[in-house]
Amino acid sequence: MWNRLGLALPDRMIAALAALCSVQRLSHLHRHVVAALDLGLMPRSIVEVFIQCGIYCGLPASEEAMAVAEGVCADRGIALPPEPPRDDPIEELDRRGRALLESFHGDRGYSGYASPDNPVTQALYPVAIQYGYGGI
Repeated sequence: MWNRLGLALPDRMIAALAALCSVQRLSHLHRHVVAALDLGLMPRSIVEVFIQCGIYCGLPASEEAMAVAEGVCADRGIALPPEPPRDDPIEELDRRGRALLESFHGDRGYSGYASPDNPVTQALYPVAIQYGYGGI
């Protein structure tokens, strides 16, 4: 599986980390975080994979996976660099977020699940568009 053509080894590792985070196979995730670091993935990149998963599989799963990564890094004496502070104005985050949403989804970005008017996603949408998409 790991030697198939079509994806580079680091990309396969990112996919494996995301899947293991999502299904909360924490002992397997631990081994894969070790392997990811051995492969050369940066600790911040590994954590970013788990942050990305949080929007799809839930923040508790993301937090559990980040705790595993932090533990592996601590065992290896690797300090995770702190996330840089952000002071982007909310209007700029919103503008960038909407532009990215449109580049991903086109006109569909404002219908269905992604619609700002969807009652299920209405509370989450502003945060996701401003900090999830816009914070890129």
